[in-house]
Amino acid sequence: MFEKPTMNDFLAKVHMIQSEAIAQLKLKRETIIADMNRRGRLKSGATITLLMDAVDTAVREGTASILGELRRWVSDTDLDPAELRSYAQSALSSLFDGMQSAMNWARVSQWTRSEATNSIINERTVLLKSSQAFWIRQFDVGLDAPVGAEIQRGVTNIVNATNIVGGFQQGTHSSKQDISVSFNKEAILQAVNTVESEIEAAALPDASRNEILSELATVRAQFQKEKPNPSILKEVGKTIRSVTEGVAGNLLSPSAIAAMSYLSLALGA
Repeated sequence: MFEKPTMNDFLAKVHMIQSEAIAQLKLKRETIIADMNRRGRLKSGATITLLMDAVDTAVREGTASILGELRRWVSDTDLDPAELRSYAQSALSSLFDGMQSAMNWARVSQWTRSEATNSIINERTVLLKSSQAFWIRQFDVGLDAPVGAEIQRGVTNIVNATNIVGGFQQGTHSSKQDISVSFNKEAILQAVNTVESEIEAAALPDASRNEILSELATVRAQFQKEKPNPSILKEVGKTIRSVTEGVAGNLLSPSAIAAMSYLSLALGA
């Protein structure tokens, strides 16, 4: 009754995930554009922020889906783990490129005709690509929590990859099923440094500047601990997002906006 799964079956499955994710992002993009146009704010910085947040979320969720499928096929089939991993990597690259193409950033940039807008989009794209590479690396070393600052609760059939082409080990009843949280500490602290240096020179209201600096200090303090508190960091991310959206775009540099947007995402906001 049941046929043995093949590599082509795996490729078909990840292609379906990729295609559906890109289609959903296109729909989300059109929904945002239609809503902001109806409100007379289509060519505002708020529209660009919403679109960047949409592609960030789509890449994050699409990456998680493909890695989850890879985990399932490694644990449940006899197919070569290294070959599965290689095909998954290609699918993840195609997912990222397809989503960037779906956003049609060239058209979005024309709305504002601003070099600052181009710079923000380019920097956000680079940060997102770096984040995706981090999520993949977390999978490869067996430390992959759900993408972003989410808690991974007890899961069966966990796959641990010792390296990109190394062996895979399926979890057993004796496997440790701890609650774990994963943050890209290096990238987050780099973003903190960028924001700190940029806002010192920005013409921000003192209240906004002090609020941002206070939140950044909280991030640094959390990462000095062995186990940062994800709830605290998530609240910091929400505050940073709120401040970013509330400050006029011309008061912050493209680097500051991109870094603050990344922090909000990376901290789980």
